[in-house]
Amino acid sequence: MKNILILIIVSIFFIVSSFKLIGYINIKDSQHISCKLINKINLCIVSSILNILLYLKVGLNFEYIVYFILIIFITMTAYIDYFTHYIYKITTFPMLSISFVYYAINIMENNVCIDSFVSIFFSYVMLKVFSRLNWIGDGDVDVFVIISFIIFKDNTLAIIDIILSMSISGLVGIFMLVTKKADLNHRKPLCPSIAIATYIILLIM
Repeated sequence: MKNILILIIVSIFFIVSSFKLIGYINIKDSQHISCKLINKINLCIVSSILNILLYLKVGLNFEYIVYFILIIFITMTAYIDYFTHYIYKITTFPMLSISFVYYAINIMENNVCIDSFVSIFFSYVMLKVFSRLNWIGDGDVDVFVIISFIIFKDNTLAIIDIILSMSISGLVGIFMLVTKKADLNHRKPLCPSIAIATYIILLIM
């Protein structure tokens, strides 16, 4: 119970702290990302629940700490992308570094098989093709790469994450068209769908 309480406090701390970055983006890039209290509360609740469920699944270890950071990152990046339709390097670059170091550590500890590397490489090539076709943005590619470096242990998860993200995005798009909340020219952000897909993978697979 003590560990869970600490996790909740830490989750809230990181989410609230992330809004300082959002404030910076709003000022520097003339954006209007909402900083309403209700949004902060909702994000704190979501991240806390996800991190508690993940803690109950994998326990408190180095792997969990990396997953914890990933959940905070993907939650806030999705939130920013929802309002701006843009993924900022200021958010992805630090996480790219963390995920790469985590992957490198696991290579040195012989936890990475060749199939995992091939899967990540294939996923990256596929994503770059999608990016060239303007189906996804370069920021989305960065987010997928980060996730792939962290959820590498099953060599199919990187590809599953891409397929699941696209499927969720497609279903949301169809719903928006049917309910006339968007037209065919509307381009919605992908990162919220990536976040949902990643939550599912981390908690279920």
